[in-house]
Amino acid sequence: MVGVYGPRKSESKFGFSETGRLTCDVRLTCFASHGMGKQQQQSLERSMSESMQTALMASIQLDKIPKSCVDVFAMVLEVGGSDLAVAISAASVALADAGIELYDLVPACQVAKLGDSLLLDPTVTEESQQGGRALLAFMPACNEVTQLNLKGCWSDPDIREALELSMGACLQLRTAMREALLANISS
Repeated sequence: MVGVYGPRKSESKFGFSETGRLTCDVRLTCFASHGMGKQQQQSLERSMSESMQTALMASIQLDKIPKSCVDVFAMVLEVGGSDLAVAISAASVALADAGIELYDLVPACQVAKLGDSLLLDPTVTEESQQGGRALLAFMPACNEVTQLNLKGCWSDPDIREALELSMGACLQLRTAMREALLANISS
């Protein structure tokens, strides 16, 4: 679930800014965290929030909303795998639906490396067995990568293949995101 609030007046403690400001907050429900300790869950939430903010920041035309703040809140109800990629994509759609001017939508995909295989948008079980993972957030119309996160041991050919797989999936996902927005406008 993703909610967008704003643009609204920025708090005075942040001072005057010629451009707007984006804040992202990702939370996991207590039943979605699968027995994670409170500190571990808070650390994961903070990391996901920072990654989401980095991925979305480049897509928002912040210069058109000076002295303003846009808040994005994401609640992960169930951990199913590739949660950050799903949250970034959903947040991008929510920003567009809220009327925030964007350069482009930001679809995101995750690839897991299991042995010699690459899996697109892995499940929780597949994530637990992965030897590496790649998260890509991409603005297809601008041909700009807004977030790339690699973890694990990757060879150069594997990285190239993972990026090609992710970029192709992001192109398909952007089409579906755009169609969903257009369907929402027409109804």
